[in-house]
Amino acid sequence: MVDTTRGDTSGGHRVDEIHVHHRERKGMGPWLGLGALGLGLLALWGYGHRRERAASATCTETTIQFTKNASALTGEDRVSLRHLADCLKMNPSQSVRLEGRADSGETEYNSGLARGRAETLAHELSALGVPASQYTVTSAVAACTENTDECWQRNRSASAVPEPRGR
Repeated sequence: MVDTTRGDTSGGHRVDEIHVHHRERKGMGPWLGLGALGLGLLALWGYGHRRERAASATCTETTIQFTKNASALTGEDRVSLRHLADCLKMNPSQSVRLEGRADSGETEYNSGLARGRAETLAHELSALGVPASQYTVTSAVAACTENTDECWQRNRSASAVPEPRGR
């Protein structure tokens, strides 16, 4: 036992003061731990809440333009499809209809080209990890029927059109 009646000091404090300060610090231990736990849980809740909000968002329509007689993707097209794939993977109940289009005229060639463009999107989404259950492949009617280059270019496309949830 330490004799505090003589006024012994250690580090500028009396011995009994050091003991009191030490007790105060010890008493804070559980509170600091609980406070840290509370902050951690709050941060975790915020992270989950952000993911929940992102998962409730509807993926937006994506349209890819192709050159005449082609169904190949460019690097820019792949970036657009990567964004769509990320959205679909975060929203497993969301699905899209992949609609391919080609120049107007009901020829077997144009129908095949339109379907091939939609299948190109399907292949890319599959490669990016989107389950086949989240998309369907179709051929769409031509976007326009005017006999102009501008119209034909709109027809040389494929779109990923969001379907209502829980299809």
